[in-house]
Amino acid sequence: MCADGGANRLHDISPPPGETSPDIIVGDLDSLHQHVRDDYEREGTMIVKDADQNRHDLDKALTAVATYSKIPVGAMTVLILGAFGGRFDHQVAALQALYCHTSTFHRLLLVGDETFAELLLPGSHEIHPNEECEFGGHCGLLPIGCPVTCITTTGLRWDLQGSSLAFGEGGLVSSSNIIDKKAISVVTSDPVVWTTEHWY
Repeated sequence: MCADGGANRLHDISPPPGETSPDIIVGDLDSLHQHVRDDYEREGTMIVKDADQNRHDLDKALTAVATYSKIPVGAMTVLILGAFGGRFDHQVAALQALYCHTSTFHRLLLVGDETFAELLLPGSHEIHPNEECEFGGHCGLLPIGCPVTCITTTGLRWDLQGSSLAFGEGGLVSSSNIIDKKAISVVTSDPVVWTTEHWY
């Protein structure tokens, strides 16, 4: 699945169309290059135009994943590649997509060159960092969108014990923490963004 101009990026870095052609390209299609569209259409890619300017293309793409998937979306892990880097407004749109779509899928993960991020909904979570690329790295619990009234963790260098998180003067933001254990537990009263450093 490609969100509009994301198809151009895939086309630029991929082998010839047919080997890695997306199933669907969706968006308002203002960024999709014509030669890319032509190449992928020849390979059978579905092109879906959605001209709604009140929704960003990533939102449209995730809606299309849920609409056209042949497997139950509640069992699906969705990776959003290219979520970090480039334009800041696009990165914020990717974060907003977590708040709109996390409950639809089994797992929704933003992926950048050095960062993973996902939204932890209220409740208990057990996280198993990938030992090949995350273990021992930096991590954070970020109260983006709303304050977190109460959060408790285990498995981090600096665990939180019934702490509150919030942006603004006097608020705590748990950035630059360290993954210390092979299993992390997080119990949170409110949605919180879990982010980790990764390397290859």
